[in-house]
Amino acid sequence: MSSHSHTDLTGRPFAALVSDPWDFKSAAGDNRLDGRIVAVSPDSAKKPWLLCDVSLFEAGGRQVDRVVLTCRYWKTESLFDDVLARKRVTVHMFYAVDSGIVDETTADDYLDNPNRSRFLISSIQLQTSLTPGG
Repeated sequence: MSSHSHTDLTGRPFAALVSDPWDFKSAAGDNRLDGRIVAVSPDSAKKPWLLCDVSLFEAGGRQVDRVVLTCRYWKTESLFDDVLARKRVTVHMFYAVDSGIVDETTADDYLDNPNRSRFLISSIQLQTSLTPGG
């Protein structure tokens, strides 16, 4: 168990490398996103998640700037502890494809829900700033 609180992640910037789709583009560049963690899941969540504001990208004709992410390999990675330790963590980044808003109260509804969301496969690592290589 980490000596840090999960809320230590709130406000922290990260860089993401997007591996799927392979031709991903965002305002941060090809196959990358820059982001900031805005909330962490409560203990009552279906699974641990991070709510994040990210570089603008387009998906399915919609502009996306918020995602909710979970560990891709949840049996071998600890989302909160590994991110806090500045490890590179492989994640699913879920984003809305419906007209809803992804926030702290709706994040669980977007996890693994093909009627409401799609996801990117990426890896994230905390940064000291939002500048590349930060």
